[in-house]
Amino acid sequence: MKCPYCHGHEHWKWNRPRWLRFPPGSMKNLRCSECGQEYIVWFDFIPIRMRTAHFVVRAWHVLLGLLLLVALAFGLPALLQ
Repeated sequence: MKCPYCHGHEHWKWNRPRWLRFPPGSMKNLRCSECGQEYIVWFDFIPIRMRTAHFVVRAWHVLLGLLLLVALAFGLPALLQ
């Protein structure tokens, strides 16, 4: 696995940030041993930068929230009739 910042191969596991509780797929937080930057490994083979991963997780949460609102908007009136 290469670091997306310096393309180094050495890394170690790092603590999960709070915003990474419900990710879209499996995401692991790693830190590069060579440059010291944190990055995310998505689905165990896609290394992405923290900023990109944060955007992906936020978009996933917004999508889940919208799906919940749409389901409630159409499901609740059907249940109340």
